[in-house]
Amino acid sequence: AFLPDIAKRALLDLGRAAAHALPRVRALRDHADPAVRVRGALVAWSATGDPDEALPTLLSRLTPRAWAEWPGPRDALDALAAMGAAARAAVPVLRERLDSTPYLALDVAHALWRITEDPVPLRNAILRALATGDAAALTMLRRVGPGDLDYAPALEALAKSDSKLARQLAAEALAYLETTR
Repeated sequence: AFLPDIAKRALLDLGRAAAHALPRVRALRDHADPAVRVRGALVAWSATGDPDEALPTLLSRLTPRAWAEWPGPRDALDALAAMGAAARAAVPVLRERLDSTPYLALDVAHALWRITEDPVPLRNAILRALATGDAAALTMLRRVGPGDLDYAPALEALAKSDSKLARQLAAEALAYLETTR
């Protein structure tokens, strides 16, 4: 039983009204496909409001083994971010993983920000990724906005980098920040 994204979104939108579908949704947490397990867990949480409906499944996707597999736990990180403060139990694992996996650092930092409301790890991850020429950092900055943090000094320094791509990304980020003032 596969839970397509459209069905997932519909059930998430229904929230607690989707409780009648819980037996089938809960069964998805045992599916062979990790992505289906994550979707089922997120929908179960949305329907009940109980983080225990999702956290065991999502935390199981944050193991070193899952981290090593492509695409890694990006789906679980997105689900944890969607849960916000309800996913507090994942914070220690996320903090541990923040600097250990560069290709997922933005996703980890985003989840931490949504859970803890602390923007500093996300800002730092965005700046590190921009410095390495990772265009996903610019996308993330546009997605979350600058908030109360001042990115300009670090971006101005990055605009003088030896890396042409880093300079270009810094210039684009600075231009974006101008539009948010």
